[in-house]
Amino acid sequence: MAKPVLELISDEVVSRLGNITKANGYEFTIVSAELVTRETNTWTPEPLKIKVEYGDISENEDLSYPGNPPRKAFDMQFEISGYSRDIDRDETEVGMVNPSVTETQMIAAIQKALTNNDAASWHTFGGNAIIADITGSSTFDAAGFDGGKVMLSVTYRTSEINPFA
Repeated sequence: MAKPVLELISDEVVSRLGNITKANGYEFTIVSAELVTRETNTWTPEPLKIKVEYGDISENEDLSYPGNPPRKAFDMQFEISGYSRDIDRDETEVGMVNPSVTETQMIAAIQKALTNNDAASWHTFGGNAIIADITGSSTFDAAGFDGGKVMLSVTYRTSEINPFA
């Protein structure tokens, strides 16, 4: 089944985040990276798990093209939250998952994974986006976890009559 351009970009974001593994040269391996689009309260945080959420979508009139065929451009915000460690557990406790991963290490790993080690074309997300920019990051303490959050802004264009193209 065909996917809208926005879903193709989301799939690429999640796929790149899934590459955060020791085997790929990172200091740690994540448990999973998941796109959470609906009930975020049913998603369970855990150490080394990454949550990707859609933010605001707005039309970008400056990059839209009237004409034949007409195309519309959109700016999309992604909020990417990486949970680094469980702050409610003793770091020496048996079963503690990689207690040494800090919030800033999580942020750096997310940023590196998003850019895909490709300065020339990372921002196109497989040719589906016009431009992308990491617009900010911050640390957080939420749901009993330390973590790092990265904001990603992506501009993409679709056919005015077909969001799959």
